[in-house]
Amino acid sequence: MFELTPQLKNCVILKGLSDRDLELLLDHATFEDFDQGVEILTEGLQYQSLWVLMRGEACVIKYCDGHQNELARLGPGSVFGEMSFFEDTTHSATVTAVTPCHTVRLKREDYEKLRVDAPDTAYKISLNVVHVLSERLRRMDSWTCRLVERECGESNQREWNDFRAKLYLGTDF
Repeated sequence: MFELTPQLKNCVILKGLSDRDLELLLDHATFEDFDQGVEILTEGLQYQSLWVLMRGEACVIKYCDGHQNELARLGPGSVFGEMSFFEDTTHSATVTAVTPCHTVRLKREDYEKLRVDAPDTAYKISLNVVHVLSERLRRMDSWTCRLVERECGESNQREWNDFRAKLYLGTDF
């Protein structure tokens, strides 16, 4: 178990966790292995689990209009499943093992037990997930702005500005 501690400490959602925090987390998590080509999580399904990729490589795929789009390649220390972990919703993308993968999986119900058993540890993990999601949203917003400016006419600029205003105001679409 403790031979994984250096890898776990490099994971962004486990930043700031002590060895004791990691031990408490591992008491509530499970280790799972996936063969090459196996879907670890599937777009449209719901697992409410948070995974840390310890070894191997995986790809994040989003299907849109019948086309498969690779969104990211994940390596050791990467986190996935976080978007549907805290919200009762389905996964927005599929994660597939490119090579054999070794993961640590924290199920939502086990996280709830961790919140009771070690609330400070659960809080640190939650705060780190917020940072991950915020950074991803910031990068996506920047990329989308550049794309709209480069590819779209003035009418699309207005549509994009209206969308962003609704998004940041929390207005229904």
